[in-house]
Amino acid sequence: MNEHPICDPDDSSKSKELRLQQASLQDAEEIRWLMIEVEADEKRRWYTGDERPFIPGFDSVHMQRYHARTGRYDKIMYQGTLAGVVLVSTTGREHARIDRLYLRPSCQGAGIGSLVLDLIERKYPQVTDWSLDSIRNSPRNLHFYEKNGYVRSGEDEAYVYYVKKRAVNSESLDRPDSRREALTENEHKTTISAATNPELVANRSFTKADFRDCDLTDTDFMGCNLSRSSYSRLHMAEASFSDCNLSKCKITNANLRGMTIGDSTLDEAEICHASLNGIYIHDVHVDETPPLLERCELPLTKMTDCNLSYSALQNVRLSEASLTNVSLKNAEVHGSDWRGMSVHSTDLSNASFAGCKYAGMSIEGIPVLELLALYRSTRNANPKEIDI
Repeated sequence: MNEHPICDPDDSSKSKELRLQQASLQDAEEIRWLMIEVEADEKRRWYTGDERPFIPGFDSVHMQRYHARTGRYDKIMYQGTLAGVVLVSTTGREHARIDRLYLRPSCQGAGIGSLVLDLIERKYPQVTDWSLDSIRNSPRNLHFYEKNGYVRSGEDEAYVYYVKKRAVNSESLDRPDSRREALTENEHKTTISAATNPELVANRSFTKADFRDCDLTDTDFMGCNLSRSSYSRLHMAEASFSDCNLSKCKITNANLRGMTIGDSTLDEAEICHASLNGIYIHDVHVDETPPLLERCELPLTKMTDCNLSYSALQNVRLSEASLTNVSLKNAEVHGSDWRGMSVHSTDLSNASFAGCKYAGMSIEGIPVLELLALYRSTRNANPKEIDI
């Protein structure tokens, strides 16, 4: 691994040494160490006690690979070394959101961030509306975005939300730019159409309108209020939802095969009467309210690197399942079928099992039924000497 870059605030050649490079799966480990360094620095600067910045999967190689698969995860390269990362969500049209923008601590405060924002805007020249959010705890970050033209659009207890509008014309889209290598030919055609489309519908109210048998293929919705809308008998394959409030939405009788849900809050969500064949759940976490799995058929399931502490599993079929590095600390398991399940490097501290069958189950190679029989016989023989 290369030495970390030290960014000189007085170096006038920074823009020549700076570039964006699409992250690959092979970059995941290096980016992970960068994010560990960034998270530790933000905790030291802006938090006290046990509080930490909320950066989902910052120390997970799998999370970095997940972002790399999107094709919108870029390494910020300065003098040939990794100085940061940026993740952008975009429909390929006039709106984009900066989901992540992190610089190595040694590169902060040297003007690198502003140059990176310029590089991002050059890479997506079709975008007229940018959005992002920043933690309230960091006044430096808030000042940085406001200095670079971002305007507050809202805020809550944890975050400040920003938007930025910039003018784009078709001539600038047609002008060659070496920084736009990531745009495919089809994406470029789409951006020109989006920026010059004479049928743009904006600032109009369709409240309580009915749309029947309409062709909305390749339609882009941005900044629209669709609350309490109803969608039925629709073909929405390959639809993309980004930076959307879908809380309390109800999805029933829907084909969600191949769907990806990432960087999203699913707190208090309910998944019921659903087929989960081949579902891939990774890099999930539970902070406060534990999950409840009830009457689920999950045979052959593989769980890796999951935190299910304090979970309640009731009548769950996990036969032939595989659990590796899973925390079931303080979990409660009742009436579940775990026949043939394999458990490795898993935290079962204070877990409670009741109403379960243990035939053939072993712990560290020792049959559980033999352990229970030995325990019961010893307890009955001399209960006062048993120290559990």
